[in-house]
Amino acid sequence: MRRRRRWQPRFTAPSAAPSCARASCIPITSRSCAPCDSGLGDPAPELTLDDSDQFLKALPGLDVAERRVVLRVLAVAAILDGRLVRAERRLLAEAYHAAELPSGVEHVEQLRRWFIAGDIIPHDELRRAAA
Repeated sequence: MRRRRRWQPRFTAPSAAPSCARASCIPITSRSCAPCDSGLGDPAPELTLDDSDQFLKALPGLDVAERRVVLRVLAVAAILDGRLVRAERRLLAEAYHAAELPSGVEHVEQLRRWFIAGDIIPHDELRRAAA
């Protein structure tokens, strides 16, 4: 029997990894954090995963492709519980502004509606969350 390899995320540059980890954990502060629980190991001691200020300050330092990846991760993390509360909307808006990308908050809301309806979200639609 062939053994399956464990999935490991790939980033365009190592500098995007901390921002992606923060993006996936900030909306889920009351639950366990996926990057830590998925076998990726413990985060670096200086990396505070649920600090939205650090997250927003780090975004401008990434290149455009990395910022798009981070915003897509944030969008997915924000819709996973089926709700998009005011604080998540505000964080999304601030993140798009900090990343100097057009706001995709309305599109994230559409993705959320598809998700809770059980619809398949096409890959291209997810990519549009940070086009």
